Amino acid sequence: MYNSRIPTVVCYILLLLMLGNFRLIAQSSDTAKLVAELRKMQLDAKSRPVSYDIRITYTRSGTADDTADTLYGNMNISGARMHYSLNDVETIVNEHYTIVLFKNNKSMYLTQTVLTGEIGFTGDLSVPKIAADMLDWSVSIQGKQKILLVRYQPGAPYNRTTFVADVSSGFLIGIRIIMNVPPQNVDEKEKDAMPTIEIYSHFTNYKPLPAAYRGFDESIYFIRDEGTFKTTPAYRDYQIFKASPNL
Repeated sequence: MYNSRIPTVVCYILLLLMLGNFRLIAQSSDTAKLVAELRKMQLDAKSRPVSYDIRITYTRSGTADDTADTLYGNMNISGARMHYSLNDVETIVNEHYTIVLFKNNKSMYLTQTVLTGEIGFTGDLSVPKIAADMLDWSVSIQGKQKILLVRYQPGAPYNRTTFVADVSSGFLIGIRIIMNVPPQNVDEKEKDAMPTIEIYSHFTNYKPLPAAYRGFDESIYFIRDEGTFKTTPAYRDYQIFKASPNL
């Protein structure tokens, strides 16, 4: 009789421990308040020049092969200027140019940077996209982590998005995005499983960016000679392309 109660007692103790470390700060369906919370989290994460490592895993559920595809990279960021790499693609963004280097085929693409004040959290995940089709959201503190959970309306592209930040520093630790697979991309055998795509971005090894860091400077990659763009000697093997007509 005593042994049969052990699982219940253990579960109760674990629940108490979890609740002792858990504190719900906010819960709402107000879009404006969500945008304000996202802006604050974004500002905390990007207000200091830093460098950090990135690991992004991509998994599709409901398939025979649910092995995660993984990308590795690094981000250097200072305000609106960014220099980041993921596998064989490197991107540089400054006030004048956006430069994308495809290392596999030695191609360099140039566009004019359009500063909108909107910096994505990762990839093209921006505040307006996060807030669109929102059902409800909540912010909680679990131990040393602040967690923002956003859930979405049925039929929306996103299922839920979770942001995890370090409480003391404000730096993002991870972003987990669960997306619904569009019906046209679902096989007949997958329909009952309602497959989803999970994209998890993990950020580690934060360091202050040195004041002398020059990775944002376009002169490292190309020069402009009487309207003609030419790669620098360090990138002599690259073919340069103008990807926007207003350069």
